[in-house]
Amino acid sequence: MSYRKLHLNADAKPGEFGTYRRHLSRNTELNGVHVHDFIELFWVEKGPGLHWINGEKRVVTPGVLQLVRADDAHLLYALPGIDFEWTNVAFYPASWHALRRRYFSNGVRFFDVRSVSGREFRLSKDQQATLRMAAVDLAHGARDLAAFERFLFNALALISSVERVSSDVPLWLQQLDQELRQQVNFSRGVAVVVGEAGRCAEHVCREYRRYFGRTPTETMTVARMEYASSQLENTEMKIVDLALEVGLQNLGYFYRTFEAHFRCTPREYRRQLARAQGVRLPRE
Repeated sequence: MSYRKLHLNADAKPGEFGTYRRHLSRNTELNGVHVHDFIELFWVEKGPGLHWINGEKRVVTPGVLQLVRADDAHLLYALPGIDFEWTNVAFYPASWHALRRRYFSNGVRFFDVRSVSGREFRLSKDQQATLRMAAVDLAHGARDLAAFERFLFNALALISSVERVSSDVPLWLQQLDQELRQQVNFSRGVAVVVGEAGRCAEHVCREYRRYFGRTPTETMTVARMEYASSQLENTEMKIVDLALEVGLQNLGYFYRTFEAHFRCTPREYRRQLARAQGVRLPRE
């Protein structure tokens, strides 16, 4: 299938080596699916939104950063009625090639990775703030080669720190982190999973926060909500049954937690997805 191709020189002014833009939209479709003659990265400031990329639809929430290759066919769009805000920086591929030769020549990394998931990262609030500061020159109009290469280097260095987390974390904590994210453990709860680590719960929580910057409870909550959003998108499961499946027997608490995470209720989330796809939903 052929897609419309976007060209960087159509947006970059003479003497500029890339573009920097912040987007805020409530539209359900933006630009149409396209490829580029440039590479780009974006990070989500407010959402959620949807990212269609290479035939795969991904829900993107605040803190997600995605590296996009020139040959990726993709489309970012908002859920109906929900503000979707993201920042996008686009470069000529030569900037990445130059930095790769100088600083990132070991292995296949960043824009060279083929899989979409291998180019998606989740940033903490502190890391998002660091990225915004790195973009100050671009935001204020300095769009020369030095400004873009400086930003790209800083962004990739930040991503490298995200990548390195798992290699520095003790194996037992890595295993705990994986267990907290498994749907089969949602009904068992955080306390049971933490207890199986074979260490004092207070020590486990302290070490987990030190390495991951969040609590075990926060990790399982996010995993529960992301699983719930996937089920709302891909199944017709009743919401009351879905709450039980993610281990939350109090339906009101499930609604409040979901709304805090996605800025809409589970029912609204499902209907917004259906409207975006032109699907008529049965009544629950």
